[in-house]
Amino acid sequence: MAICSIQEGFVKARKTKQGGIDKLYLFPYVKYGVSDITFGGGSRVSNPDAQNITSFPQTTIYEYDAVNISYSENATISNGGIEWSQSLSFTLPDSDVFLNAYKLMYKDYCAIFLDRNGNYRIVGLWNGGEVTINAGTGGEKSAMNGSTITLKAREDNQAYFLSNFSTDFDIFIEQLDPCTNPLLTRYYYRVINDGGIVESLACADI
Repeated sequence: MAICSIQEGFVKARKTKQGGIDKLYLFPYVKYGVSDITFGGGSRVSNPDAQNITSFPQTTIYEYDAVNISYSENATISNGGIEWSQSLSFTLPDSDVFLNAYKLMYKDYCAIFLDRNGNYRIVGLWNGGEVTINAGTGGEKSAMNGSTITLKAREDNQAYFLSNFSTDFDIFIEQLDPCTNPLLTRYYYRVINDGGIVESLACADI
């Protein structure tokens, strides 16, 4: 835990910030050492108070086109240290045999989200997060038929900000193929962020 004191206060400015989350990505948790990740341009030891990650091991992440995405975090003192409880929830408004959200239950995951102020942040960096799923059809025709998923993590820091998203992460996106029958075929491709290249990987019947 960093030993620090506040060095400035807060002045309320004209409202320019927005609430909410625009993008959500998930990837399986990997236990990295402190030397694998760079904070504020240096090591975590030399920059214990840095809140931005400037280098992360190259990672493939999976975009989730979810709705009702929200994030919260709460800090408490636990066993003489600070514990941050991180909670991310989102809804997948779909229910069919091909939806593989149930696989999220089999291992721990990390998440990255993009808020509406342009900040990328990572959830479950050091310990990963556990997933719970609440699925249902609703009772009315207008009700949501799908799954609400919550990822909870316990960390020693708030969700770090990512300064390196465009270079350290490859995005794997699943979309319906507009060139064929959208009910029979799904089209997979990866967006390579550095250079903005879209590379076709596969087109498979399901």
